[in-house]
Amino acid sequence: MVDAVVSVVLDQLISSAFEEAVERVRRVTAVKAEVDKLTSNLLAIKAVLSDAEQKQVKEKGIRHWLDQLKEASCDMEDVFDEWITASRRLQIKGIPQEKKELEDVFKQFTCLRALRICGENVWEIGNSKIPKAMKNLIHLRFLKLSWLRIKELPETCCELINLETLEINRCTRLKRLPQGMEKLMNLRHLIIMNHVYLEYMPRGIERLTGLRTLSEFVVGRTGGEHASKVCKLEALKGMNHLRGLLKIRMLGDLANVDEAKHVDLKEKKNLDRLELWFDNVGMPNENEENDEAITKVLQLPPNLEYLGILHYRGRSLIFPNWIESFNKLKKLLFIDCKKCESMPPLGQLPSLEVLTIWYMDSVERVGDEFLGIENSCLHGISSSSSSSLATAFPKLKHLTIKGSKKWDEWYFAKEDITIMPQLNSLDISLCNNLKSLPDQILQSKTLENLTIEKCPILEVRFKKDTGEEWPKISHIPSIRIGHWYV
Repeated sequence: MVDAVVSVVLDQLISSAFEEAVERVRRVTAVKAEVDKLTSNLLAIKAVLSDAEQKQVKEKGIRHWLDQLKEASCDMEDVFDEWITASRRLQIKGIPQEKKELEDVFKQFTCLRALRICGENVWEIGNSKIPKAMKNLIHLRFLKLSWLRIKELPETCCELINLETLEINRCTRLKRLPQGMEKLMNLRHLIIMNHVYLEYMPRGIERLTGLRTLSEFVVGRTGGEHASKVCKLEALKGMNHLRGLLKIRMLGDLANVDEAKHVDLKEKKNLDRLELWFDNVGMPNENEENDEAITKVLQLPPNLEYLGILHYRGRSLIFPNWIESFNKLKKLLFIDCKKCESMPPLGQLPSLEVLTIWYMDSVERVGDEFLGIENSCLHGISSSSSSSLATAFPKLKHLTIKGSKKWDEWYFAKEDITIMPQLNSLDISLCNNLKSLPDQILQSKTLENLTIEKCPILEVRFKKDTGEEWPKISHIPSIRIGHWYV
C-alpha cells in the first residue's frame, strides 16, 4: 500500500516535468489541481499517523505498517520540496535584448527561488542596467549573474530580503555593489569571481555577520568621490562565520594601518584559505613601509591551509606574528614581491607541501636562511627536538620558482640536515643568472619531475649527455629542459 502511494506521487510529478526552465514555471498553474490533490493525500496520511501516535498503537503488525507509512510520507515531502524548487527555478539566457521583456519576466515569475542570468546574448553594449522590476522577486534565494555588461547593481536588488546566495561571475565592467547591501540580512554567500574588479565594499556590509562565504573584500580608498560610501577593512571583524577562501584586495591602499589591527582574522577558525593582495590605486608603489607595517599587525586565521601574498612591496618576508598560524599550512604562494631581498625562512613549516614563488626580482642569493633552521622565531612552530630540526621542508612535494632575474646563487652549506626529503617536482624558470642547483635537492630519491625553462646558464650546464652537471640529474624520470623533454 505504501509503495503504491509513493508510486502515484512519483507518477504524477514525473508527468508534470518540463524540459525547459521557463516552461516548468509556466505550467505550474496547469497542474495546480493535481498538486492540490496530492497535498490533500499527504495531509490525510499525516492525520492517520498523528491519530495513531495519540492512541499509542502497540499491535506489532499495525505498528510496522504505520512506520512504513511514516517513511513514505517523509519521502513524499522530499519529492514535493524538490518539485517546488524545480518549478520555481529559471535561467534566462539568450532572450531578446529588449529590457522591457526582461521586466515582464520579473513581474510574471514572482515566486522564483533560483535565478541565473547569463549575458552571452543578453544586453549588448548600451544596455547597462538590470531592470528595477527585479525587486518583485521577493522569494528569491539564489541569484547568479554572469557575463553581463553592467557597471553596477541597482539598489532595488537590496529588496530581495530572502536572498541567501549572490554569485557574480565574469561581469568585467561591474565596479560597485549597491549601498543597501546591509538589508540582505539572510545573505549567507557573497561570491565574486573571475575578472570582477570592484572599487570598494559598500558601507553597511559589516552588518552581514551571518555570511558564510565572502570570496573577496576590497579595501576602498578613503578619499575621492566615493569616500562616504566606502566600508573600512575592520568591517570583517564581526564576520566570524566565514569559511573557505577569503581574498583581501587593494591592501596597498590601506592608509590607516590601525584598521588591520581590528580585523580579527584570528577569530575566523573556519577560514582555511586566504589571499592578501597588496595591489593599489591611490598609494605610491614605493610605499614599502606601509605594507610591512600591515603584516606586523595583521593576525591570521589559525587553521590556514593555503596562503597567497601578492604584489607585496616590503623588503622582508619574515612575519614572526604569523608563525603560529602556519602549523597546518599546505600551500604557500608568493607573486610579484619584487622588493624582497631574500627568500623567506620557511624550512620548518611542518605541513607545507606546495611552495610557489614568482617574480621575487630582488633576490640574489639563496642559502641556509631559506631552511629556517637558525631563525629563532620559527623554533616555536614545531618540536624543538634535534630530530625535528634536522629536516628542512619535511613535507614539501612541489617547488616552483619563476622570474627571479637577479638570482645567481643557490647553495646550502649545512651538511647535517635533510632537505626536502619528499620533493617530487622542481620547476625553475625565467632565472637568467642562476648558475647551479643544490646537490642536496638533485640527489633526492623522491624527485621525479625536473623542469628548467628559460634559464640559459642552467640549460647549458644540465644539457643531456654534454652538460657538465648532467650526471647529477640523469636518474630523474621526467626532465624538461627548455621546451623539450629529454
